[in-house]
Amino acid sequence: MTLVYKTMKTYICSSQERIFQIIIPSVISACGLFTCIAVFFTHIEYSLPAILIGIICLYTIYNTFLTGSYPDKVIVTNNYIAFSCMGKIQYYKYNEIKYFKVRDSQYSKNMFLRINRPLFGKGRFWINTRSFHNGNDLYEYIINLEYKIHPNSLKNIARNKII
Repeated sequence: MTLVYKTMKTYICSSQERIFQIIIPSVISACGLFTCIAVFFTHIEYSLPAILIGIICLYTIYNTFLTGSYPDKVIVTNNYIAFSCMGKIQYYKYNEIKYFKVRDSQYSKNMFLRINRPLFGKGRFWINTRSFHNGNDLYEYIINLEYKIHPNSLKNIARNKII
């Protein structure tokens, strides 16, 4: 596989975007979870909505704090790509990546990235590249990396016919 970068390049999410897109929703979800637990034990008639809302809050907390699905830093080198969220770093060497799928939105520059058959706690990332410094460069790099890893995918074939 031909690599784009010869040295390390780090993409960092702006602190304001990180606060409003990752930290605040996670804190609100944690408060919501505690509220749902309290409502569940004190108001039986609202137990079903409390359970449903609590599951959503728990899922948000799980994705943010345990799995690191919302990276605030992406590191690209000629050997690996790494995603960092809240101090937890996940490294993926290019020669060990067998599965690399991107679901992207060209307009909003958001993407959902899955690497090496993601399991619980690893390999799933939600990235809003517009929040990153040099976000367009990061967006193009990740899209091109998918095409390099899966050159025979329908997505790549369609892209080549358009270009």
